[in-house]
Amino acid sequence: MSSSPRRLVFSRLILSLTLTLSPALVACGDTAGTTARSAGDASFRVTGDAALLTDARAVPSAPAADAAGPAGDAAGAVDDATLLTLDAAQGGGGGGVGRADAAVGPSADAHFVSADARPGPRVHPEGYDSSRVHGPELKRGVGDCRTCHGAQLEGGRGPSCDACHPAGWRTDCVFCHGGTDTQTGAPPRDLDGVDDRAAQRFAPHTEHTTVRNHAAWDCNQCHAKPVDVMTAGHVFDDTPGAAEVDFSGGIGAGATWDANGQCGNVYCHGNGRMPGAIAHTAARPTCDTCHVWFGLGGRHLQHFVRLVACVSCHNATADANQMITGPDRHVNGTIDVVFDTPDMAFANGTCNGDCHGEGHNNRGW
Repeated sequence: MSSSPRRLVFSRLILSLTLTLSPALVACGDTAGTTARSAGDASFRVTGDAALLTDARAVPSAPAADAAGPAGDAAGAVDDATLLTLDAAQGGGGGGVGRADAAVGPSADAHFVSADARPGPRVHPEGYDSSRVHGPELKRGVGDCRTCHGAQLEGGRGPSCDACHPAGWRTDCVFCHGGTDTQTGAPPRDLDGVDDRAAQRFAPHTEHTTVRNHAAWDCNQCHAKPVDVMTAGHVFDDTPGAAEVDFSGGIGAGATWDANGQCGNVYCHGNGRMPGAIAHTAARPTCDTCHVWFGLGGRHLQHFVRLVACVSCHNATADANQMITGPDRHVNGTIDVVFDTPDMAFANGTCNGDCHGEGHNNRGW
């Protein structure tokens, strides 16, 4: 005798609950990943085809028509009341641990897992294993992957991240950001994959991390540089999706950042004696931008009046055309004095020897 539609749906519900509540099947929580879904989404479907589960406890397969079908398939759909029943039965609280928010059935998704390596309740929707889906969610802190994938993402109730990602991904900065202009990990290409400099809160990353009129600076000049993806304060912290600015490890330890593109009290953009300030949209600095001749200390003014060029005393840093030829000796936190004549010596703030037609005998700078 054929079953009525009502009895069929009720039988399917009992079967679904039996599979879902089985102690062999454990689902990990994905609060953030479920809140945006609706009852009409295919990810909310429940299938009664237990033969598709790699479980020795075989139960009769439901008719093909009962399998999860298109969004409009009434036979395969689970309505809001059923979802609430499933959620309550598992102790869920609108997306808590164990929520049956997805299909109990076949999938190529690596997150379709159970405690004893047998398929269990789906935690994430189809396609979530794509790096373009779960990657941005990780970086923006949508959910804490460690809940299921282990404290070090080495695997737990969910698979190890190392199982899918290539060797070395944990210490490869460009795996998550950067990689467009340099391999330092610095933008362009931010956490959302955007390469548009105009959209960056700090546009000149490339100018800072490549050789210009200074050596290529490392990230630690402006950030607490992590060792790997799991370094404390890096991915899993209280400010997800934000790259905190921390000057304490650089040559401008007293600098400030106003989060609107302005650096202040920064050695790198000072005049060599006092720190300065600069907006990230400013034009590339020239010598005169920073080293205004009348603002330099010591005996600079007397030398400028006598037309003594910078190259005379900073021969390893600049040339006669005021071009920086030794970027590693410029904006490096040290005053590098190298004369263009072997007849001069500088030590402890005093000059000795003959230079620009004048003798110097322990002349203080």
